[in-house]
Amino acid sequence: MKFLWLNNNKTKYHVIEHHNYWPYKLGTTIDDADIIFTWYEEKEPLDEWRKSGKKVISYEHGFGAYYGYGKVGVEPYSDKYLSSGEEGKRSLVKLGVDEKNILVIGNSNFDDIKKTRHNGNKALFVAQHWMFDVSEYNQKTYDRLVKAYPEFDWTARTIDKSGGVKAEKIWSSNVEDANLFKDIKENLPCFDVVFTPRYSTFCVFAELMGIPVYITDEFLSFAQKGEKKGYVVPNNQNFIQIGEKLPKPKESSIECFIKRPSVKFKEVLDWCIRD
Repeated sequence: MKFLWLNNNKTKYHVIEHHNYWPYKLGTTIDDADIIFTWYEEKEPLDEWRKSGKKVISYEHGFGAYYGYGKVGVEPYSDKYLSSGEEGKRSLVKLGVDEKNILVIGNSNFDDIKKTRHNGNKALFVAQHWMFDVSEYNQKTYDRLVKAYPEFDWTARTIDKSGGVKAEKIWSSNVEDANLFKDIKENLPCFDVVFTPRYSTFCVFAELMGIPVYITDEFLSFAQKGEKKGYVVPNNQNFIQIGEKLPKPKESSIECFIKRPSVKFKEVLDWCIRD
């Protein structure tokens, strides 16, 4: 890991990483850092960092992550917040975070994505990932899609947290791979339409490329019995019933979730160290 000392007052920082979503450099060690950038709000570690004189800054670690605060039992606890878009900021304000402690920064992983034409028949099924094995659920969903829409040339997209899917063509990767987003940017343009049980960060790449995304599970039926069913981010998603004629895709509405272009890190750090 490279150590990085920043700005004139030598402020140092450390990042608690989450699936490569942090768009800047990772900084120094946690012990040496003046600022901790974290994606979770667990009281005990945050209190320990504060006791040692560190400032705690939360960063939005995936599409709609801040929108889910409060809906899945997560409450704000950091000193300041970095939101990917205006919707995340509004969600935090509703939960009581002072607007002056929220900075909308975007995410440079999405800055260079441009729309291209996608009018062929190559379909990608993006398997649902979850905290438990969802292999059976993903397999049933994929099989139903292939049967219902034989006009498509199908490929299954899996990651280590989605379990296995038996398919003639599979595109697989690990969420901790440092080249994860590079892999997505290089291979996703080969497809013309995406199907998935639940909208995710992956779908942001697709929609920015002009690839329509159809959601097959509006009610998140993959959740285990007794579990919270989660939440649906209100970004004009294309929900479908498998077997019905595919509707014309709605216009994408992710602009309020992802600011583009993103903010340079010097500006982010200058804001973070202000009182």
